[in-house]
Amino acid sequence: MGLVWFARYYGKTYSRYIFFYGGLTICFSELKDLRDSLKDVADIVQNLRLLGQKLRDGLDEARNNLTDAKTECDKDEPSKTAGACDKIPSADPLQAEADFNKVRRDIAT
Repeated sequence: MGLVWFARYYGKTYSRYIFFYGGLTICFSELKDLRDSLKDVADIVQNLRLLGQKLRDGLDEARNNLTDAKTECDKDEPSKTAGACDKIPSADPLQAEADFNKVRRDIAT
């Protein structure tokens, strides 16, 4: 009788241990996947920040080029009189509206 009880008791405990250990293994695996996903998001955010800065730099350069072209054109009286300078678009609309630097920085940590 004692041996049967011993086998039943420890058999259930062992089964519970295996079930608990299996659950922990799945939980840790899912946490690792979540951590890897967060790292991917952090990399994407960093890339967006870099691309956003390149976009702002390119827009600044284009805006400066348009301003310089308009200034030079206005200095050339025949071009100005012919209305050619009026066809140079304004640089004002060349503004970057997306600012990826506003994305929460604690995502990357």
